[in-house]
Amino acid sequence: MSFVLGAVCLFLARREGPRTTSRSLLLALLMAAIAVIISSYQSSHFMESLLVGLRLLYVFSIWQWSLRRVLVDTSRVEQIIRAFLLGAAMSSLAAIMQIAFHFDIPGSLVIFGRASGLQGHPNGQGGVLAVALPMALALTFRKNGRASALLYLTLSVVGLILSGSVTGMLGAAVGAVVVVLAGRKKILKIVVLVAAGLCVTLLVQNLDRLFPGAASPLKRLADTTGNGVGDSTLTARLLTDQFAWQRINEHPFGSVGLAAADGVTYDGQTLTHNLLLLSWYQGGPLLVAAVVLASAAALLAAVRYLRMGQWHIGTVLTAGVLAALVFAMTGPVLYDRWFWFPLLVSIAAHRQASTTNRDENRPGFLSE
Repeated sequence: MSFVLGAVCLFLARREGPRTTSRSLLLALLMAAIAVIISSYQSSHFMESLLVGLRLLYVFSIWQWSLRRVLVDTSRVEQIIRAFLLGAAMSSLAAIMQIAFHFDIPGSLVIFGRASGLQGHPNGQGGVLAVALPMALALTFRKNGRASALLYLTLSVVGLILSGSVTGMLGAAVGAVVVVLAGRKKILKIVVLVAAGLCVTLLVQNLDRLFPGAASPLKRLADTTGNGVGDSTLTARLLTDQFAWQRINEHPFGSVGLAAADGVTYDGQTLTHNLLLLSWYQGGPLLVAAVVLASAAALLAAVRYLRMGQWHIGTVLTAGVLAALVFAMTGPVLYDRWFWFPLLVSIAAHRQASTTNRDENRPGFLSE
């Protein structure tokens, strides 16, 4: 229903100003549409697979078209990023309430001391904050709105630690490195990053005192690598990937369907924990090609945005896109909106900026 309503509203909206379409996303949309139809026919749950596929088609069509209509200048780009960061901060606050005050949130769980916040699972919380943390860090170096960016950054750090997501921390670390290396003020960024690292170390060391019952990041790291209690979660992830890769080798041009029941792996419950392998295993070669094309287009758009002279927002987008892609290599995030958010914003903002700058011959979109 939301898919249809979104299409109708978009069709009826007034058309003002340049709105170029990303050819990469158009091609990705075409390939994904064919893949959804083919994989759904091969699925044992045709209608469920088709409905799941529509969620991905929504990303490549209605969502990216809507963004091109909204992101008409740099201020709009920053506003939508800050709206995302506000949502991530609220999820971190919810996680604090869960751990510190044992607050019950419907649809959200605390699993072995790991808080999910407003997400359904701690790993989902880790993914959201892995993207939000480096984006907030990049915005702290912008004069306007620095206080709110610092608040978002602080809450993202606390929320990520409380989620106990090791892969989320890895993605956030990669994004933070991008923030330091990209743009200007590198020395200042290194100083700030070192200071932030010391604060995080103090928080981790006193986590039990501040948040009794929270899972220790060091313990989570040990559990992930198999040096703690129970089976290694890293091994479990690799087993899902090996299972999917074996099936792909057996039928490289086939697919099993997009329904949740179609994608289970070695244990009959867990989905493939890798964006590319999951796309290929469940949707076939056309779907993985669409995902690769869209991801590459987003990363290139973010880097080109930097080269166009918009250092602040360019750094935010590049850090967010890379953090999302790093996390996606360790989790089933194909249909998660937080994963696609920085990618689609990057593509839409770059296309609109390029067209505005070329057609109107003015620096309005790129002004600081």
